[in-house]
Amino acid sequence: MRRAPTVLLATLLVVALAACGDDGGSADPASVNSCESLADASIALLQDTLDIIDSMSAEELAAMGNSEETPPALASIESRGTALEDRAEELGCTEEQMSALMTARVDDLSSDTVFGQFLIESIRAGEGGFFEG
Repeated sequence: MRRAPTVLLATLLVVALAACGDDGGSADPASVNSCESLADASIALLQDTLDIIDSMSAEELAAMGNSEETPPALASIESRGTALEDRAEELGCTEEQMSALMTARVDDLSSDTVFGQFLIESIRAGEGGFFEG
């Protein structure tokens, strides 16, 4: 079954937002000791996500939209993000606090693709939330 383009964009946004929380794998989640550091690491991971999306061809993006499975590179980002999402809860970082911190850092993100720009603008608009806890 084919996913509509808006569903693909929504899927990418969910993956990216779920991924908030790690800095590309170089820091142990336990070493992040503040909500500010967590936001910095989240922006770095979001940039990793954007870089992956930017490197994909239109055909690869379409294939991802038709697949029920998350591509391995994005699955890795998602799992890394989950670890720091858990850390956000341990640190007591609230949704409101993280949203404000992420919004303050969104200008650090860049993308050359329509999909990437959509993700950046969605973050800028505060859509979807950043952390569950």
